[in-house]
Amino acid sequence: MLRSLGLAALALAALGSVAQAGPQIPSKVVESEMAMFRTSDGQPATVTIKGMGKNEEATGQALLGPGIYRLKLSGERNILRMIAPRLLFVRPLPPQLPANAPLADRIAYVQVHRWDNGETGMGRFLNGLGRNFGSILIPSAYNFSWILAGTQTTQRNVKNAIDTLARRGYVVDCFSAVHGYPIQLADGEWVPDHAGLRSVRLFYTTACWGARGQEAFRAAGVRTYVAAEGVNIVSAFHMTVFSRNWAAGRTVADCSARAWRFTHGAGSSFLLRWAARKAADVERGGDLTQTWKDTEPKVFGDGSIRILSDPRLEGIARAEAEGSAMRSYGMNRTLKRLILGPIGPILVP
Repeated sequence: MLRSLGLAALALAALGSVAQAGPQIPSKVVESEMAMFRTSDGQPATVTIKGMGKNEEATGQALLGPGIYRLKLSGERNILRMIAPRLLFVRPLPPQLPANAPLADRIAYVQVHRWDNGETGMGRFLNGLGRNFGSILIPSAYNFSWILAGTQTTQRNVKNAIDTLARRGYVVDCFSAVHGYPIQLADGEWVPDHAGLRSVRLFYTTACWGARGQEAFRAAGVRTYVAAEGVNIVSAFHMTVFSRNWAAGRTVADCSARAWRFTHGAGSSFLLRWAARKAADVERGGDLTQTWKDTEPKVFGDGSIRILSDPRLEGIARAEAEGSAMRSYGMNRTLKRLILGPIGPILVP
């Protein structure tokens, strides 16, 4: 019940993104991430940037150091913006870590959320949901989070996020809520050809036919890959339940199975029943049973890893390290839930 209320609250809060049919201007980025500026029709926008010693114009994009900047869109005549100007917060990169740093200090995640580049109401809603609330769905155990959504999901930004964290000594988990395979980013296909993928422990994607990429991504270094073999009609439902089980310290295989039981059980709902029938009509000539089979996300690679599994260790050494880390992690989760009171189970999986 609490989980359902929490998900409903997130969805309602993100409805505000639908109304924002104007220019696509980010409000938060990470140092080394290119801030992308687009008009409402997707063209490069010219923006005046002030702050941190800067007073300059940029068209289409800008690379900025850590700090807070005030942005003014060229030609914008919105009186509200005179009272509440656009602000861009640039977070500093996490510190460089030594190779012997404990795993709890070295795990980070990258989230990629892209429905479209903000051209549609649905796109603005889903991109906004990921951008503003994605971090709530992913365990707080991670030492650093990097969320890319909508127009920020360029090939350059996605690869830079993963590669930068890898170079700084982090073990990376990647959650992507995207379209189809090949995975479509803001400016083209995601080609798994960058070195940082060797540091990716878990790659979870909601992409339809995402399983087609498991060989290429695992060959590039990804340890465990989770994706559907066909049209993924349970994407957001499965990803949410998967991540909360992941937070509880369960294995990838167990997380995926539990999430499937939950989402498939919800298949009696009107929305999923309608989606399954539409997918069956297109993909299987009306074969609903096969459609449900194809939509179940599968685990490729090592299904035994947990949120605090050290990829450098194997066998007994890994199990002992996991046991010690999970005991500490479990106590921290319990303490956070107690502090937060009734909303603890919602905010702390």
